[in-house]
Amino acid sequence: MQPRFREDKATQAAALLLTWAGGTMNYMKLIKLLYLADRTTLLRWGRPITFARAVSMKHGPVLSEVLDLVNEGSPPGSPSLWNQAVSIPANYEVRLTAECPPDDLSDAEEAVLSQIFDEFGGMEPWALVDRLHRTLPEWTPTSGAVPIQYRDILLTEGRTEAAIAELEGELEELAMMDRLMAADGLGGGALGEDGVQPARLAIATYISPPNAEGRVATTRGGVRPASAASSAKRAAETG
Repeated sequence: MQPRFREDKATQAAALLLTWAGGTMNYMKLIKLLYLADRTTLLRWGRPITFARAVSMKHGPVLSEVLDLVNEGSPPGSPSLWNQAVSIPANYEVRLTAECPPDDLSDAEEAVLSQIFDEFGGMEPWALVDRLHRTLPEWTPTSGAVPIQYRDILLTEGRTEAAIAELEGELEELAMMDRLMAADGLGGGALGEDGVQPARLAIATYISPPNAEGRVATTRGGVRPASAASSAKRAAETG
C-alpha cells in the first residue's frame, strides 16, 4: 500500500522548475527532474515529494501519474490541478500557464528542487536521459513499463533491510490514515480556529521532511519534534 499521489505538490514542484527555466521546458526533461527530486527526498528523509509511482520505461525512470497528466490532460469539465497550471505539450514542450504558489511544499523540499535544477536543469533532454541511464541503477532497460519500488532505490544506495522494512511500515501507516480520512469524509469539513482542517494538518505534519535541526516542519511553517523512531530510521538509512 502506497500513500496517494500528491497532485498538488507535483504541480507546485513542476511550476517551480518551469519558472526557473523561464516558463517552458521539454516535458520529458521536466518529468526526469521531478523523478530526481522524489528520489533525493526518499533517500534523504524516507518519503518522496509527490508519492507518484515510478516506473522504468524505454527512456529512463518516469513518474507514472505525472506522465498521465502530461499525455492525457483533464477530463472534460473537470480540469486537474496540473492542467490548470501546466499546458498540454506542444513540440514536446510544456509551459507554465498560471501562478502556482508552492504552498504545500516545505522549505526543505524547495531546496531539493533547487539543487536538482542547479545540477541538471541546464542539460539537454537527451543528454539527461543518457546520464540517468548510466547513473540510476534502479532503472531497467525495457520497451514497456516496469515498476520501480521504493526498496529498489533504497537497496541500490546501500540501505539496510531493517531500515527499509521500517520505512515501508511507516508509509503503509500513512497510506491507511489517508484512506481512512477519505472514507470518513475528513477531506472537507469544519476548519479550526486558524482556518486549517485539523485532520489534514495532522497528515501534512506527518509527511513533511525534517529540517536541519531534526524537526518536522508543517507546510504552514510550524514545527514539531521528529519522533525517536523516525530519527533512528534516518540514522540507519544514512549510516
